[in-house]
Amino acid sequence: MINPLQSNLDAYSLSSDFNSANQAFQSHYRTGISKTSDDVKAEAGLSATDIAEQNQLASGAVGGTIGGFGTMLKNEMSRVNQTQLTANDNMQDYATGGEISLHNVMMSVNKAEMSLKLATQVRNKMVSAYQDIARMQI
Repeated sequence: MINPLQSNLDAYSLSSDFNSANQAFQSHYRTGISKTSDDVKAEAGLSATDIAEQNQLASGAVGGTIGGFGTMLKNEMSRVNQTQLTANDNMQDYATGGEISLHNVMMSVNKAEMSLKLATQVRNKMVSAYQDIARMQI
């Protein structure tokens, strides 16, 4: 079977350029994935404590302790509530002649609406998963 990419490369005399670029990419890729954390740390000039702090942040750790699913859910629900309160404040400011434009009010209301819809869908999926687990026979 004829490779369409190869036939196009041959037609435009780009085959050797493509192959050398592909080999350079493969070499760079293999070098990049074979680095250890010590190599990355040395390149970035970071100390071991800096790396540990970054690992804690990446894993969701807050203040040295890893927050659980409940903490994350509580934080997201408070964020949804905050968007609702911001939209309400923007509507009140606009209604009383405040220094806010209509399109900013509409954007904040739409953002609050979308965040509430997302939270509702997440709740529905969680309830569905709970019901599926409850129906399982042990």
